[in-house]
Amino acid sequence: MAVVLRMLLGRVLALIPLLLGVILFVFIVMRFSPVDPALAAFDGANATPEQLDQFRRENGLLDPWPVQYFRFVWHLLQGDFGTSVITKQPVADTIGTALPLTVQLTLLGLLIALVLSVVLGVTSALFRDRWPDQVIRVVTLAGLAAPAFWIALLLIQWLAVGQGVFPTSGYVSPADGFGAWLNSLTLPAVSLALPVAAQMTRIIRTSMV
Repeated sequence: MAVVLRMLLGRVLALIPLLLGVILFVFIVMRFSPVDPALAAFDGANATPEQLDQFRRENGLLDPWPVQYFRFVWHLLQGDFGTSVITKQPVADTIGTALPLTVQLTLLGLLIALVLSVVLGVTSALFRDRWPDQVIRVVTLAGLAAPAFWIALLLIQWLAVGQGVFPTSGYVSPADGFGAWLNSLTLPAVSLALPVAAQMTRIIRTSMV
């Protein structure tokens, strides 16, 4: 269990440089995008060149790129994500709506991954070099190699479309029933859990052996 916790802590710490890299990547993509933020903000309205120039000046789009980047990061650190030029709503409100669902999905996926990895890792270690161990090792290798989105598509095709056991999409709040909530999140949670469970299974097996 300590090994699993250390691995999870390492993953959390690794998110810091990953987030900085993602921020830089997003900024570069936005700067090289052919879409003009000023034109997008007016949403097809016949804005005059003066209005477009005023929008660019008010939002710092005419400043040098390094200045724009550090301002972008500084605002993010302060929790200011700006306003969407598409929905005209604060980006923080959109994130606030999606974040609870993401947290629920992540926690359920981690729980499934933890249960699967402990069961499979212990079983593999107890039957070391015998057929259960060989089968589990092949399964974990497949789980490590398969992308989560591809696993999700297979699960939807098999269990949702083919068998009709789970819904193909949609979300049900826990307030509307625990069973319905669990049913709506099971497939995406399993899709996220399988690659993580495959990696943790190998760690638990090695540690026990």
